[in-house]
Amino acid sequence: MLRRLCQEADAAQIWTIQAGILAANEASIKLHTACGFRLVGVREKLARKRGRWSDVVLMERRSPFAG
Repeated sequence: MLRRLCQEADAAQIWTIQAGILAANEASIKLHTACGFRLVGVREKLARKRGRWSDVVLMERRSPFAG
């Protein structure tokens, strides 16, 4: 589904798509990286899950076709 989202964004000439992922979700971070996303930064203690604060990794993908 993520690959399809990237294809659709390219077709629509959307320049940038962004993702916010819990830092502990290594599988999702790897998937996004494989789909062309890059690390933008980390927001510390941004999300609360099960009573604990978690960091959120910010990633983005720039279309090679838009712009």
